[in-house]
Amino acid sequence: MTKIFIYKKIEGVSCIPELYPIWGIENQGIENQLNIKRILPFYRNAFFEIVSTPDDADFILIPHIYNIIQKRNPTYLDDAVYFSLQKKKHLLLFAYGDDDSDIALKNTVIFRYAQYRHRKRQNEIIVPLYAPDGALETPVSFLEKHAGAPTVGFCGFAQYPSLRSVVKAFVKNLLWELAALIQGKPIVRARKGGIYFRKKILAILGASPHIKSAFIVRNFFSSHKKTIRIDVECVRKEFLDNITKNDLALAVRGDGNASMRFYEALSLGRIPVVIDTDEIFPLEDIINYHDFCLFISLGDMHRADALIRKYYNEMSPEEFLRKQKLAREIFEKYVRVDKFYELIFSRPEEILKRVKL
Repeated sequence: MTKIFIYKKIEGVSCIPELYPIWGIENQGIENQLNIKRILPFYRNAFFEIVSTPDDADFILIPHIYNIIQKRNPTYLDDAVYFSLQKKKHLLLFAYGDDDSDIALKNTVIFRYAQYRHRKRQNEIIVPLYAPDGALETPVSFLEKHAGAPTVGFCGFAQYPSLRSVVKAFVKNLLWELAALIQGKPIVRARKGGIYFRKKILAILGASPHIKSAFIVRNFFSSHKKTIRIDVECVRKEFLDNITKNDLALAVRGDGNASMRFYEALSLGRIPVVIDTDEIFPLEDIINYHDFCLFISLGDMHRADALIRKYYNEMSPEEFLRKQKLAREIFEKYVRVDKFYELIFSRPEEILKRVKL
């Protein structure tokens, strides 16, 4: 187990979830964060060993989330870097959130889930989203392959909630379109907003005779009590049912370049259909995601329905069952948050082999 020295804790500021097993969840401000509350069963045991002096540590850990500290006390981060350089230990920093901006801190390993492949820095480690394990809420069952068109499910935030948000998104997406044209880099279009891609693919699939769509479109974010607009339990049941009752689960990024639904589909043994916005996935050095997911590039979105039908038709019943079981196995073994961090912190080398500093 990796040995960690914790840098100065700032009183009144919430800590990273990875410290919940050590410091508890009291006063962490998670009352309204529904998915955080759903993953608490995974944070019962410590992932690393805490040591009292930096000399005994493999790494020094900043106990708070980057974007919170950067806004409240940016000099704290500079001091932490200076301290880590003095002690000749690498600094660990968790940059949870949708922002993919560069973090220019020397000697630092950055853990983040929202990043683009063309922007990833050598000191970044991609982590899974804090997705609940659907198997704790509903039984996992595997579907048999049937004749005819496959059913593709989606349930989530895919409609702008107001005219203001429509205008704001239009301007932002237009700027990214112009940037792609000026730079001559089509991949820049992947930085358009998540709802843009969700609306586009839902329209394509919804009008297609090649697949059967099962879409529940909402104009609110359903993982926070302050944004959810109908009964929490009802919303959650609809979401889980939409995954389990359909052959394939559509997974499209949100505001950050990552999809919570992707991981929840894996947890329930469903094959995700990923609209590839230049995403990076955890542990790509040991997981072949193409073995149990269908990836559709942005350039192929216009024929996504035909690609889905072809993918489904070409699978044998045995292959369809195998992919479902493998999806569940990968989640349970590697990308559920506790399993991921147990692996990453099992020894210092697991971190160091994935970064260049």
